[in-house]
Amino acid sequence: MFNAEPLLQRHLDRWIRLLGLGAWRISWEICDEPIDHDVPVAVNHYYVRKTGRREAHIKFDRFQLTSDRKVEDTVIHELLHLLDHGIGNDAHKLIDRLEGRLRLVRKRASR
Repeated sequence: MFNAEPLLQRHLDRWIRLLGLGAWRISWEICDEPIDHDVPVAVNHYYVRKTGRREAHIKFDRFQLTSDRKVEDTVIHELLHLLDHGIGNDAHKLIDRLEGRLRLVRKRASR
């Protein structure tokens, strides 16, 4: 069976740094049962507490993580959700937030 655990940790570490999400407390787990029929790969529960503390817990479906690319794509997708907190359905606010983060990614990736 494909061993996703070390890949998940490696991609999480890399993309948390690249996206500048170090202020978030991010935990994760791999589930051996389907997480949700509508969200087959992962589900992300994230909160910004009244104190300002930022927390996220991501559950991954082991059976959907079948390759390194799938793992990395899923990690990126779930971490991008942390950038949309508090935005609602305003796509322009999300784009504004992503612009600065993606410049940061380019700079950090070129080191």
